[in-house]
Amino acid sequence: MKWHFKFVNLDKVEHFAEKDCPDGGEVIMTGDKLVSLLRKPIWVNFEIAPIHYLAAKQKSPESRLISMPSELLDKVFKNLKDNGDGDALVCLALTNSYFFRVLAKDLQKILLADAGKWGGDRVVFAGTLAAGIPSDVRTSEEEAEWWSKKHHTLADIDTKEIIPAGGNFKSPLIPMGPTELFNAPGDVLIRAKATMTKEIDIPALELLERLLSLLMQEPNLSDEQKKPVLRNLITKQFIRGEGCFGNMNREASLGEALLPFIWFVGDQAWTPARDLWFGHRFDISPAVTVDSPEWTDITSEATEDIKFFYMSRILWRSSLDEFTIINLPTNFSIRMQELDDARARGDSDEDNLDGAVVNNVAVANTVSVINHVASVSNVAAVNDLPVVINGTTVNVDAGDGNEVDGDEFDDEFEFEDFSEDEDDDGDIILIQQN
Repeated sequence: MKWHFKFVNLDKVEHFAEKDCPDGGEVIMTGDKLVSLLRKPIWVNFEIAPIHYLAAKQKSPESRLISMPSELLDKVFKNLKDNGDGDALVCLALTNSYFFRVLAKDLQKILLADAGKWGGDRVVFAGTLAAGIPSDVRTSEEEAEWWSKKHHTLADIDTKEIIPAGGNFKSPLIPMGPTELFNAPGDVLIRAKATMTKEIDIPALELLERLLSLLMQEPNLSDEQKKPVLRNLITKQFIRGEGCFGNMNREASLGEALLPFIWFVGDQAWTPARDLWFGHRFDISPAVTVDSPEWTDITSEATEDIKFFYMSRILWRSSLDEFTIINLPTNFSIRMQELDDARARGDSDEDNLDGAVVNNVAVANTVSVINHVASVSNVAAVNDLPVVINGTTVNVDAGDGNEVDGDEFDDEFEFEDFSEDEDDDGDIILIQQN
């Protein structure tokens, strides 16, 4: 009997696959893929006043691209953004200083979104044999759609498969520093660099690194404030990357720390030792974002869960192979059938219908096997939690010493000096000096 695992993003309707019963090294790499998808850097907002666009345009009067009407260029830029061609915009911004000035702010937004495509989304880790759907991962609209399509597991949901940039995110046993983690290239930069490498355009690659130093500049934070933390945006709990350990006291990645919390194997009737994080929203951010009383540190609990995850996954998987599984109605199917029956009768108060709690798996031969699996699986549905969140705003005092000097660039690609200031909302921005 084969069990295939998926990491499912319920908001973007995407997934990436995982091997059946992988070894420890593969689990570690899986965690790193999650890091690459969930990270949410904090960069200094990059601003260039439009008044400086014209001066840059006049420096390259011979350029046929620059001489095109502004209305036409705006349509080209918009079309590339709307089509998700961020790598093309990166390459276009390198052609001259005018295009960089026009595109810089949009490029920074694209790179931020690309750094962690799943940051803030609902993510679950589901297996194909995990019958049922937990009650707190879905909206009523999604629930009705899944039921109409005869989806009875999270793995059944129609999702688009993606390949995370974290496939080679790091060597499994070498921890990443904060800058390396948050500024590692996402898919957009990987594709842009691949294009330049194919064309053997070494000057463009060197210029790109200098432009990225502007767009991906970190604010002036202390070393402690820069360290990455995994945040549950619903429960306001977090796990520190530093101090989170797996088997053999090896430092674990934050993606690996998340796995035991979102690992769903079915809506069984047994009760876990604590609530899991099915249907919650996550990101990986600098520690400065949890520097307030509303956040709770659960790093020590996460360490225990990581160690337990290896054992429980192996035992659960083995028990499925040894016995015949009989799929009985799940909590999800019972509740949805009751709603269908209520609609057929014309009942108006459908929200008050509570489905009976029925164990969705019967294991042949002996009840002791079920009790054994229950004792090591630590899985069950949890109470409903809201999934609507408010974005976290972090105002950081840049202090001194964060000036970006345009003199580092060669004469052919001229930049005026940039320095930090604050806009009306208190957010840090880079401004061009007169």
